[in-house]
Amino acid sequence: MLISQLLQSESFQILITVILTSYLTFWLTRERDKTQLNIDNMKKVLDEVYVPIISIINAGIWPMEGYEGLSETQVNQIIKILEVNELLIDAKLSNFACAFEEDVYINGRNGGNPNYVSYDDDRNFLDYVLRRYHRLRKDVYLPYDKSYVGFRKYLTPVIHWFGKQRLSRRIRRLKTKK
Repeated sequence: MLISQLLQSESFQILITVILTSYLTFWLTRERDKTQLNIDNMKKVLDEVYVPIISIINAGIWPMEGYEGLSETQVNQIIKILEVNELLIDAKLSNFACAFEEDVYINGRNGGNPNYVSYDDDRNFLDYVLRRYHRLRKDVYLPYDKSYVGFRKYLTPVIHWFGKQRLSRRIRRLKTKK
C-alpha cells in the first residue's frame, strides 16, 4: 500500500523525471565531447602531417610532366615531418617512412646521385597519402574529392564484370532461341 502510494505521488514522478533527464543530458554531452575530441585530433593530424606532405609532393610536380616520383630531398623532408609527428601518424605511414629511410641509406651506400634517384615510382605512397588526406577532410567536414573516398573506386570493376556476365548470358539466350 505504501509503495503504490509512493509510485502514484507527484513528487516521486518528478524525481524520476529529473533523474532520467539528467542522465540523458549527461550521456548526450559525453557523446558530443567525444565526437568533438575526435574531430579535433583528426584536424591536428591533417594540419601537421598530411597538409605539409602534400605541399612537399606538389612542390616536386612540374607542369605538363605530372608525378614522376619523389626526389631525395623531398623524401628527407617527409621523413623529418613524420619523425616530428611520430605520435600522430598511423602504422602504414610509419612503414613508408622506414622504407624511404632504407632506400636513402642504400642509395647513399651505392654512391647514387641524389638528384636523379626517384623514390615512389609505383605511386603507392602518393595514393595512400591522397586517400587519407581526403578521408580526413571528409571526417572533419571540409570539402574533399569524392573519388578518393568510399568503395566506388574498388566496386566499379566488379560492377562492370557482373554487367558483362549478364550481357553475355542474355546473348547466349538469344542465340539458343534462334
